[in-house]
Amino acid sequence: MKATSRLLLFFFLVAASWAQTNRETVQAAAEILHTNCFACHSSSLSQSGLRLDSQEAAVRGGTRGPAVVPGDAAASRLLRAVMHEGDLAMPPGRKLADEQIATLRRWIEQGAEWPGAAEETPGEKWWSLVPPQRPSPPETSDAWVSTPIDAFILAKLQEEDLSPSPEAEKLALLRRAYHDLHGLPPTPEQIDSF
Repeated sequence: MKATSRLLLFFFLVAASWAQTNRETVQAAAEILHTNCFACHSSSLSQSGLRLDSQEAAVRGGTRGPAVVPGDAAASRLLRAVMHEGDLAMPPGRKLADEQIATLRRWIEQGAEWPGAAEETPGEKWWSLVPPQRPSPPETSDAWVSTPIDAFILAKLQEEDLSPSPEAEKLALLRRAYHDLHGLPPTPEQIDSF
């Protein structure tokens, strides 16, 4: 059981680390675009019909076609332009630092999300970032329900056409508690003192 717990903890930490790294990449890419591209490609001015202030506009592109192909850095005109490959060399007169280009490449390969895009689309938001909300328990009139959790359990049982098991004897509850907490059954002395 300990190995399984460690494995789950490992996967949780990897997922949390990946989410943080992805979020940092999105923020860094947004900053690079804002600093270097918005002067010519935003809602106030869109040269060549290209806007880079939203994901939809960047994917739609301008007169030369899509600027960003989420997940495919090699097919993205934006990356070729900032690398000064081909007929485009953006921003004009200077090339971005290699680190900035690498950040934009990583951002495109990760899906080219814009900041706030995950908040706008509920299905894409990480469950761990959603603030917990206390649900109201289902209405029940059964005497078996003594806590709000019991109401949820009973509602699910009734949904499956099942009924709750009878309450366990005190000795069975003691054995379950000892197995859960210690991994061993209670000793005869502990049973007697209980």
